[in-house]
Amino acid sequence: MPETVDASVTLIQFTDPMCTWCWGSEPVLRRLRTVYGDQLRLEFVMGGLVEDFDAFYDAGNDIAEPSDVGPHWLEASEQHGMPVETAIFETNPARSTYPASIAFAAARLQDRERAHRYLRLLREVYATQARNVNERSEQVALAERVGLDVEAFTGALDDGTAQAAFEDDLARTRNAGVRAFPTYRIEGAEDTLQLAGFQSFDALAGRLEAAAPGLERSSPPPIREFVAEYGPVATREVAEVYDLDDGKARQVLQSLVDEGALTREQRGNGLFWNDVSGTVSHHHNELSGTDPGRDHERCPRTNPRQSNRRRRRTHPSTPRETSRSQDPPTPTSGSRSRGSALASRSCNRSHRNAFQREY
Repeated sequence: MPETVDASVTLIQFTDPMCTWCWGSEPVLRRLRTVYGDQLRLEFVMGGLVEDFDAFYDAGNDIAEPSDVGPHWLEASEQHGMPVETAIFETNPARSTYPASIAFAAARLQDRERAHRYLRLLREVYATQARNVNERSEQVALAERVGLDVEAFTGALDDGTAQAAFEDDLARTRNAGVRAFPTYRIEGAEDTLQLAGFQSFDALAGRLEAAAPGLERSSPPPIREFVAEYGPVATREVAEVYDLDDGKARQVLQSLVDEGALTREQRGNGLFWNDVSGTVSHHHNELSGTDPGRDHERCPRTNPRQSNRRRRRTHPSTPRETSRSQDPPTPTSGSRSRGSALASRSCNRSHRNAFQREY
């Protein structure tokens, strides 16, 4: 990793803990941090995707209620490559993304780096473990896991300081004209610019280096060290950081499992990998609620109520973690609204959201 202490460029992600395209951006963010180290300052601004599903409609993705989200997650997962578990939309869906966003704001009031790890866990357990991170018990459990002062954390939630910090984020989002998540703002010595929607590593790296010409790239550490640092990690994250296709990344990771260095775990439609020394202490496998013996890849899970929805669709019957196109599929007549949003690769705030300007 570069030894530079002072960041030469800032990357701001306008985001939401429950946006699947923000979850799908995790591999790119980890590669950026691995390549640029302390030269890059990463900042997250909560954008408030859904205040209340009763008043929400994402026309681009054709989402009006929580049960609409599962099929979109599965389609998006086929593109961004990060695993998803859609059972939560049948069991305990979030009716708003605001409480989880406020919890992140409470974490950020204490420590920026721990808050970043906290946001990662908010995304991960909601997207892959069917845990509703709007619930206080879940928020506290994750705060404990990343080493936050739980008393100060809950105090910020209770006394309104976290709410105020979140409202500041909403104001920043509004003032920046952000409508889609993720949206990136790059602030460097030579340039400041904004990019909407999911971005590849090459796209972001090129813009970062143009904004800060002095940026230097470093090679990633050995894969086992990367997994020990960040685990559990998804196959796509390793593939991204090491510039491998998903099949090759899985092969390398499985060889480390066979050597006894890593463990693997099935979640939703994909796999996670962890260092054996970090299976319990480093992150949260003991809370996953999955059977470690069920480690075969599965097809994306369809929504049981989907056959009664206004539009039927099917999903591939082959495992996802093989070769995967980086380009969005051409929309078909059967994917009218949702297809166009997949092409834009973003989560979109409702047009009925009162504080968002039209453009």
